[in-house]
Amino acid sequence: MTFFRTIQYRYRRHILRYVYEWQFSWKYDIYRGRGASQIRKIPENKLALAVDLHLSQKAYRLAKQLVTQGIKSEASAYSDAVMEGLNAFEQAVHLTRLVDMEVKNGGFNQYYFNTQGVYEEATLRAYELIDAQDYLAVFQAAAKQALYSVEGHITAHQQEDPTELMKSFSETYTDNPLNDVDSSYYDCSPEIDIVLATFIRKNADQFPKEKI
Repeated sequence: MTFFRTIQYRYRRHILRYVYEWQFSWKYDIYRGRGASQIRKIPENKLALAVDLHLSQKAYRLAKQLVTQGIKSEASAYSDAVMEGLNAFEQAVHLTRLVDMEVKNGGFNQYYFNTQGVYEEATLRAYELIDAQDYLAVFQAAAKQALYSVEGHITAHQQEDPTELMKSFSETYTDNPLNDVDSSYYDCSPEIDIVLATFIRKNADQFPKEKI
């Protein structure tokens, strides 16, 4: 094999490898709202994330419409879109992954500070629906201990003062009983994405096919 043909061969293999990886990612790692047929093709370890990313985009688009049409304020549009635009099965995925993301980043204190508890009842129902009893028990314990100031949080946002917001957030960790609940969440097994992958596959027909 000549030098030129060797380079050409290696280059072709390199290009084909990236084409293959792109096709694999496009087909299997990204959920585009095409229902059960697409859900079956996504690997288990990526299924919950893929579906949740789509649901987040779906809720965001609806929230944007609600604000543009003057139906909802910017402050409540996204949470209203989640509660009104996603069915119970979609909410179960989105809300339990929201808890997981917030708790692993900054504990239940961060979860309640950022959400102000607006999803609390729906999240309790979500854990029941996916039959995640360990996670449900921990979330119930967190809900009983939740200490947060809606008024202080909203004021900081309205003032658009990042310094005041961060100061307010830091102060909420002081002597907060939610700190003791975090470790119980970390002990839950299996990971919530594994629980959700089983749930999504079992109830694939509850994730409706959408017009793209």
